Amino acid sequence: MDIAWTVHGYTAGRVSLSHIVELSGLLETAVVGPFALQKLYDSGALDAEYDETHVLFVNTHWLWHLHTKGKAVTTLADLKGLKICRPTAVIGKLLEELGAEPVGMSAPRIYESMQRGTIDGYMLPWESVKGFRAYEVSDHHTEFCFYAIAFVLTMNKARYDSLPADLKKVIDDNSGLDGAIRAGQGFDKGDVAGLSATRVTCAFHKIAGSEREAWEAGATRITASYLKKLDDKGLPGAETYGNVKAYVAECQPELKW
Repeated sequence: MDIAWTVHGYTAGRVSLSHIVELSGLLETAVVGPFALQKLYDSGALDAEYDETHVLFVNTHWLWHLHTKGKAVTTLADLKGLKICRPTAVIGKLLEELGAEPVGMSAPRIYESMQRGTIDGYMLPWESVKGFRAYEVSDHHTEFCFYAIAFVLTMNKARYDSLPADLKKVIDDNSGLDGAIRAGQGFDKGDVAGLSATRVTCAFHKIAGSEREAWEAGATRITASYLKKLDDKGLPGAETYGNVKAYVAECQPELKW
């Protein structure tokens, strides 16, 4: 194909620094994530991760939540041992830390897997719960709010290079930060519609108080572990994490959508 829009986690291990944006506690809206990740890409910090493709923009979804069938999850004890679809290996480590059993699969497989009982639950934002009609196979929804995931809209490099200059300009003029932010805006709006559709028939739960502190402590441990793993490989994990936090802080007052 010429162009693909995909989740980084579907090709695990190729973009280790890009996954930093998925770590807990960084993002508050779907616009902030694309701004920070695109700024990181534009800085050149991710060049080695995308040297075989022509990136149009990178972005994130908004915060993801936990969805189950037949069982409410509000404590770590509730989560223990549940088979939960995880979108990326980074989030899989978080689920393991919290006591769940992560199962790797793409989002379109969630519906059938829930129907057959091969998984007990899944992680998706509200927009995707509606988009994949996953609310039809889940009746409990726990506001998780610990992470987002990274996407890339990218083009076959040979195909891009084969285009005449005027057509390259059309693509270039519609790439980069503006495209990333438009994607974020779309996800923010989609989450509103998805939440509205899901609320019709399902029960909603929150993780609160000391229980939430225990979940957050697990997320903090995974963040530290992932950054150390990158640093031990000779990659600038802690440095890149600091840069992402700086881009997030820069974005907060700048974007008033």
